[in-house]
Amino acid sequence: MKFIKNIRNVKNVKRKLIIAGIVVVVVLGGANLMYQSSQPVAVDTVQIGLTDFEEYHIEEGVVEAAERVNVYSPESETVRAIFVEEGQVIKAGETLYQLEFDGLQYELDKLMAQKESTFGQSMAEEEAISSSDIQVQVQKQSKAKRIYDSKKADFESNQVLFESGAISKDALAKIEDEYQSAKANYNIEIFTLKTLQESQSMGSGKSQYYKGLIDGLDIQIQQIEERIMNCKVIAPIDGIISDFDLKVGDRLMKDSESLLILNKSEVEVVVYTSTKSAKQLFVGDTAFVEVEDQNDFISIKGEIKYIASAATDVVSPLGLTEKKVKVIVAVKDSANLLLGEKLDVKFVTFSKLGAKVISRDYIFPWGDGEGVWVIADNKAQIMRVDKNYENASKIILSDATSEDLRLIVPPFVDTLEEGLSVTMKE
Repeated sequence: MKFIKNIRNVKNVKRKLIIAGIVVVVVLGGANLMYQSSQPVAVDTVQIGLTDFEEYHIEEGVVEAAERVNVYSPESETVRAIFVEEGQVIKAGETLYQLEFDGLQYELDKLMAQKESTFGQSMAEEEAISSSDIQVQVQKQSKAKRIYDSKKADFESNQVLFESGAISKDALAKIEDEYQSAKANYNIEIFTLKTLQESQSMGSGKSQYYKGLIDGLDIQIQQIEERIMNCKVIAPIDGIISDFDLKVGDRLMKDSESLLILNKSEVEVVVYTSTKSAKQLFVGDTAFVEVEDQNDFISIKGEIKYIASAATDVVSPLGLTEKKVKVIVAVKDSANLLLGEKLDVKFVTFSKLGAKVISRDYIFPWGDGEGVWVIADNKAQIMRVDKNYENASKIILSDATSEDLRLIVPPFVDTLEEGLSVTMKE
């Protein structure tokens, strides 16, 4: 019996020891948990300071002259002489080319002779203007009108033939000369008849009649002299000759383009950009022209001066037709630019000095907005995100103070909560 009792005592001791051990383990585990919970949680962080931020996109542009003046032929005449060539730098007032004016000179000589003859007749015996004089002039005017109407109809019908390619430019020019000559003669006969009629009604005699004739001839002479002077084509502005391929003997039609003058003192860069990008641009915005110079790139400041109100079809280098918007950038410093040169244009759509820029990866929904985990006084804290600007990948905070932010980088630990002590991982 005593042996059995001893066995029972041993079992009780063992049971107590086991229970005591379990209690010790629980106490030690709880103490460990309490210790661990009191220790800072190590997290990945990133420091956000102030930086200069710029959002932009780049397009290809072409350098063109801001001032482009087309020079037109003043008469339907043949080129007699040429004084410039393609690419030549010229000054305003210099002679570009000379047109033939022999036909005009003939008309001028004829009018001068007619004026001299009329003046001589005016010195002769004055006599009353009879009705027969007027009747003769009526017949002359009628004849001149018939010729004028015929030449006009002939010219108009041949214009149609020229446009269809049925006749040459020289043939049309000859017909136009005949038409203009008939028109001038008809106007003279009209003026002569009017002068005769006024002289008869006023009873002023032939002195008034001849004076009217001479005045009319003077008007015609002045017009012909001006046309002869215009046959010497003068440069209207300083610039560079472009689109010029005239040769001596070429026949020019009146008001046809003969050459182009480019004023290089002020250049612009023409760019075609996508409709989406164009909506971000405004007249007056800054743009930068990137030009290569001796294996280095120079950035030249420019300003947007024109944005087309509608897109146009533009063929890409791959042969694809795209809708693009024309944008013109004015550039004042053109020393390093060549007309026709292709270069890159950087359009700045947003810029901010001293900005706090964070990645969208750090942001999560919070309350009725968005927030980020930050470290303040070695504790985790959620900061509300107030945006000054955002794009697809970044956000600029409205708070632009100089104080740096230290953000906790995702993925966040499960135990992360506000007020939790945190420390940066090494």
